[in-house]
Amino acid sequence: MEAEVKICQNCKQSFRIEEADFKFYGKIKVPPPTWCPECRLVRRLAALNHNSLYHRQCNLCGKNIIAMYHSNVSFPVYCMPCVWSDRWNPLWYGREYNFVASFFQQFQVLQNVVPRGAMMGLYQTWINSEYNNFAQDLKNCYLLFNSDYNENCAYGSEVERSKDCFDIMMVDSCELSYFSVDIVKSYATHFSIDCEGCQNVWFSKNLTNCSNCFGCINLRNKQYYIFNKAYTKEIYLEELKNFDLGSAKVIGEMLKTASLFYLKFPHKFIHGRHNVNVSGDYIYHSKNTHDSYIATESENCRYCMWLLIKTTKECYDYSQFGENAQNVYEALVCGKGINNLKFSAFCVADVFDVDYCIDCDASHHLFACIGLRNKSYCILNKQYTKEEYEKLVPRIIEHMNSMPYVDSKGRVYRYGEFFPPELSPFSYNETIAQEYFPLSKDEALAKGYSWKDPEPRNYE
Repeated sequence: MEAEVKICQNCKQSFRIEEADFKFYGKIKVPPPTWCPECRLVRRLAALNHNSLYHRQCNLCGKNIIAMYHSNVSFPVYCMPCVWSDRWNPLWYGREYNFVASFFQQFQVLQNVVPRGAMMGLYQTWINSEYNNFAQDLKNCYLLFNSDYNENCAYGSEVERSKDCFDIMMVDSCELSYFSVDIVKSYATHFSIDCEGCQNVWFSKNLTNCSNCFGCINLRNKQYYIFNKAYTKEIYLEELKNFDLGSAKVIGEMLKTASLFYLKFPHKFIHGRHNVNVSGDYIYHSKNTHDSYIATESENCRYCMWLLIKTTKECYDYSQFGENAQNVYEALVCGKGINNLKFSAFCVADVFDVDYCIDCDASHHLFACIGLRNKSYCILNKQYTKEEYEKLVPRIIEHMNSMPYVDSKGRVYRYGEFFPPELSPFSYNETIAQEYFPLSKDEALAKGYSWKDPEPRNYE
């Protein structure tokens, strides 16, 4: 099909669907979107809560736990040992599909009864790392979010393969670093941004293969520089004594000084390297990837975000994860060997041929299921034979189109739409959406989102 301009049914603004987009939609057998790219992203992020955490009880063992779900959610919440135990079976909650009610009404009924895990992640790979969320393979880590393969790290987001790092974001393969953003393969890099292959660097930006630099920007293969001025090793070490780096006041003043210094120099139009035909930002080793942000080794992707672990191929509207993911559309926090996954969230490790599923792992051929593991040919958590499943799914898709769900704002949901915001278990200001697309309480309510007023946290 040729390129086409449509009106977003959410924001009422025009958006363009390109010929290449239509080819992707045809390949994975979905209709073109009715929401614009930005509204689609907000809709997904409004179902994602990384770091709004609460005290509550596990509904199975009764222990006091930390959870991303408040105690007032409609479904049971289990601690991680319980949710991974054999003390319950998600198939117990299976039900027949009802062709009298809309699809999303039936999915909401299922969502209200199936237990969910207190946190999200591969719990079996956490060692002394209970207080983290959306993570895997952690040891001695605390309050890391959207992070993997780390040891002795704390207070960070998007941290990968690092050790002994605190207060960091977008960090990969680093050690002994602090208070930095977007640093890669670096050691002892502090209060710095966009650095790679660096050692003993302070208050610097956009350095590559540098060591012993202080307050510098745009340097390559340099050492013993202060504010882009070269020194001998001896004089450099002597000059550093003039900065009281043990003083919080001095640190704050130095951050301001360095920021003003950066403004005197050119800045790159994009953070990225080794790319072919890409657009967006923070894209590395990728090809034919557009309108995407924070992606590593992605190919033929568009409207993606946080594809932190290589590789990702043939994906649209995909937020968070990656790791050998292919043919993914309108998905949230799904990854690790997934293929042909659509309109789903929190499905991890060897999941393929699934639509509208949440918290399903190591499974295939699922439609509208929650919490299943090592299962196949299930609909609404009810088991079917392969033949029964293949006959019923096309009927359900046809029913979704003939009897669509209409939310409180009059937005219509047929097959091809991600979950309506009304089905999110989180209020807007609990989610990542509030960080990237902030709204006031009145604005959020006017757009059809719920809102949670802050509670006092007088914990002892």
